[in-house]
Amino acid sequence: MKNAPAQTASEGARTAQSYTSRELRLLSTLMDRGPTSRHDLDRLIGAENTPDVVMRMRRRYGLDIDMQKRPFVDRDGKSVRIGYYSLSDRDLEKVRSQGHASEAA
Repeated sequence: MKNAPAQTASEGARTAQSYTSRELRLLSTLMDRGPTSRHDLDRLIGAENTPDVVMRMRRRYGLDIDMQKRPFVDRDGKSVRIGYYSLSDRDLEKVRSQGHASEAA
């Protein structure tokens, strides 16, 4: 449908079937573990670029998916800041109401 209008997140609730497997793994991980580093999310959800997955989910589904930079010391002893992602309270409520958790594995 070339000329079909784009659907916005506010035009209807998303269901578990709307999310890709990778997106479901991201949601499930953040619900189970809370704030999780980008490095860990890459491994846990099977992505090489978690920030891109998060960006697409923010745009497609209207999720907030918070990111905070936290201090970290890398293997060379340098102080760096790495990103930790988490679901906002609004996101948690929205995702739980969709009942997706049983679909994510």
